[in-house]
Amino acid sequence: SNFIIRIMRTRNWYKKSGRFGKFISNVILIFSMSVFTAFMETFTIQSVPYYTHESKEFMYTVGSAFYGWYFYVAFPMFFMIDEKPGRPWTIWQTASNCLAG
Repeated sequence: SNFIIRIMRTRNWYKKSGRFGKFISNVILIFSMSVFTAFMETFTIQSVPYYTHESKEFMYTVGSAFYGWYFYVAFPMFFMIDEKPGRPWTIWQTASNCLAG
């Protein structure tokens, strides 16, 4: 996720965008990555024999949407750790941001 966010934020169109354009771009990218990651994780556990599901469609749609909220919060937090290489993070800042997600 950090790699993809960094690619977007280093593009000229992103740098030339206004504040609102950057906000919308971040929301769309992070939301789509979150839902895709959550859906793929949900999809990969479908055949694990230890899990039973009454409705796989419900699991894929609603389960992925709610699970995606974790990634929607976590992806930007993980990115913030690397964002400014000149500013070192303490172990406390790193741990608190990682555990907050």
